[in-house]
Amino acid sequence: MNEKEYNDIQSHAKKHKYSYPFHHMEYGDYKDAYIMVHTDALALVVDKDNGCNNVYWFFDEPIEFLTHLKCLSGKIIMEFVPKELIDTFVAYGFTVYAEYIDFFNNNLPETAQFIADNSEIENICYEDKDACRQMSLLCIEQSRGFAYESEKWYMDWAKEHHIFAIRCIGEIIGYCCASIYANNTIVWVRRLAVSPQWQRKGIGEALLKQALLFGFQNGASRAFLHVDSDNEPAISLYRKFGFSVSGCEGQVIIQKQVYT
Repeated sequence: MNEKEYNDIQSHAKKHKYSYPFHHMEYGDYKDAYIMVHTDALALVVDKDNGCNNVYWFFDEPIEFLTHLKCLSGKIIMEFVPKELIDTFVAYGFTVYAEYIDFFNNNLPETAQFIADNSEIENICYEDKDACRQMSLLCIEQSRGFAYESEKWYMDWAKEHHIFAIRCIGEIIGYCCASIYANNTIVWVRRLAVSPQWQRKGIGEALLKQALLFGFQNGASRAFLHVDSDNEPAISLYRKFGFSVSGCEGQVIIQKQVYT
């Protein structure tokens, strides 16, 4: 999909009852996506990644849109699905993959004053991409909504942002992906994972603290992350460090596996 097509679809999406917030594609690479259907009534844009069909969309009538989805095979993932449509999509074989809720810490300086730098945590480089990927595979069944990322994802993230990690005998046992945005005012805790055998030992808390301290030391006054509504242990940890629900409606993600 080229820039003109992307801008055209983004403009049309605003006129429809249901639409994916296409501006989010600016944070990825919309050029990797292709337009499957685009009419006055609906659009279906697909980005294939790690064998999954990530679907971006707008429509007024869900049933008509669902007929076009039948042309896809493999795993189908849809984000930002309105809650009033969940039952309709479930009837067509979809399941809820996650419901992400936005959490903010709106006073990072106050939180950071009680955090000391941890010398055991390192800021790793893209050469550790495979180690992060392998460890994340162990965590997939640990909580709803924990997604697999490719080696390329970790490599790209480490080049442009930061990955903090803890090792044991040279092996990565936990990591946290973090970045600063909004003119260096907000630190984003993008991903936090701890190897199952090392969970409940304070590793996740140490990584979160390091990410928050990193944000504060680089000028951020707030922190942001999102977490699945069913992940009570993580939510408890985040609240401990000053995070609270933003008040916005959760982001529902649904999925379906289509076999051919």
